[in-house]
Amino acid sequence: MTEKGLKKEKFGVGQEGINTVETLTDADVVLPAAAWAEKEGTMTNAGRYISHLGKITEAPGEALPDAEIICRFAQKMGFTGFDYKSAAEIFTEHAALTEGTNMDISGLNYAILKEQRAVQWPFTKQTGAFGTARLFTDHQFFTPSKKATIHSSEDANKSEPLTDEHPLIVNTGRIRDQWHTRSKTGKVKKLKQHVKESFLKSKPIKPAERSDKDGV
Repeated sequence: MTEKGLKKEKFGVGQEGINTVETLTDADVVLPAAAWAEKEGTMTNAGRYISHLGKITEAPGEALPDAEIICRFAQKMGFTGFDYKSAAEIFTEHAALTEGTNMDISGLNYAILKEQRAVQWPFTKQTGAFGTARLFTDHQFFTPSKKATIHSSEDANKSEPLTDEHPLIVNTGRIRDQWHTRSKTGKVKKLKQHVKESFLKSKPIKPAERSDKDGV
């Protein structure tokens, strides 16, 4: 659906740090974006830790951080309110917009992040120096009733059934040196020293049943 939508757009603008990404195929204009080590920002992990990421090196050529590209593009289109002077200003506005929500970080800014290295949201002016270590200690949950809601799943297998044409169930996996779909890391030769090419791994009994051979 996304691919069809991209092909139907009248004018597409993409921003990327790598020019071989498939989503750029239908773009009319491609703006060079800085990679993660070439820009300043924040990162939030699954443990609710927000950490500050400093710029390690300058971006090559005309590449710019994503936020600066968006701001410049918005200004060219005539929109106001995109005259930020730094990533810190953008984060301050973002933090203010969360006030009163379940993930309130209105008391957080770059100065605190740089000093503490990492904090856990929620982070308001009333929380401690490192934020909120544990949620729901008061047994008040993020639901209208303030009670926890447990959803049970059905026992029935609703996966697409196997057929003679499609007799196998295949699942994607991860290897040590590659990231997700390898759209970026797959282009780095050094990262292929561990596993050189894509492969399919099956249960021991399946190849014998199907007369499959290694490498075929």
